[in-house]
Amino acid sequence: MKLKTFRVPWLPFGFDGMALRWVILLKNDDKGLIEHELIHIEQQKKHGFIKYMFLWFFNDYKRALFEAEAFKYGQKYSDDRIIMILVKNYRISHDLAAAAVSIK
Repeated sequence: MKLKTFRVPWLPFGFDGMALRWVILLKNDDKGLIEHELIHIEQQKKHGFIKYMFLWFFNDYKRALFEAEAFKYGQKYSDDRIIMILVKNYRISHDLAAAAVSIK
């Protein structure tokens, strides 16, 4: 299926973007955000969509790993900035966020 991108005025959880299989929903057209969501699409392909969504919502460590990878390679954020975002926006513990960021 061909990837489709849609601009939307609102997303749940205060997100700026959301990747769902072959659809990316964006509140803005930031290139880094698009790259971030494309990494989530690849993660969903790798793990399978249902398993990915289950892990993202119910496993803090996996969610931290998924987000750390997307922020690091999609938006090119520093490790310190990623840790801050994971702790503040995703309610991941500092230790867990630091562990996720340290995995290459």
